[in-house]
Parts: sequence; structure tokens; C-alpha cells
Amino acid sequence: MTTRALTYCDLGTIDYKEAWDLQKSLFVLRHEKKIGDILLLLEHPHTYTLGKTARKGNLVGSEEYLKQNKISVFWILKSLLSVMLLITSNRSCIITKFIV
Repeated sequence: MTTRALTYCDLGTIDYKEAWDLQKSLFVLRHEKKIGDILLLLEHPHTYTLGKTARKGNLVGSEEYLKQNKISVFWILKSLLSVMLLITSNRSCIITKFIV
């Protein structure tokens, strides 16, 4: 049985976009084998994510409601796709969020 190290990072509450950008950067570094396995534990404030076919009218609340309740809106760019990748190796798992 092979033992592998796992870096655990408790980021607490972090802005959705900031966490998104961090995860993209870490994915690249991990893919290039510049860092080891890493697990991020985080929470982000209320956020709606809208994909390429979404319209602002798809939102349940008005701009005023969103602002009053501190709900942010994050648009996923047309050419980007959010994917959850499960990489298995030697009975270990790494779950990484990345963009393709």
C-alpha cells in the first residue's frame, strides 16, 4: 500500500469568483505536477451561477432583492465549462474543479 500526502486547506468563507480562480490555478499546478494532492474546504456567500444559455430573467429575484440579500451572480463564459473531475489512482481520489 502506497501512502500519499494530502494538503488540506480550510479557506473559510471566500468569494465565489475568488475560489473559482484559485481552483483553476491549483488545477493547472497539479496537472503540471508542481504541487501535490490538495483538498480545499470552503464556503461562499449566496451565489447564482448562470451558464451560456441563461438569461438574467431566469433569476428568481429582482436586482433589488439580490442586492438586499447580498446574493451575487456569476456568469459562466460561453466558451467555458465547469466540470467536476474524479481522478482515481492507486485507490485514491482527487476531486478537482476545472475549466475546459
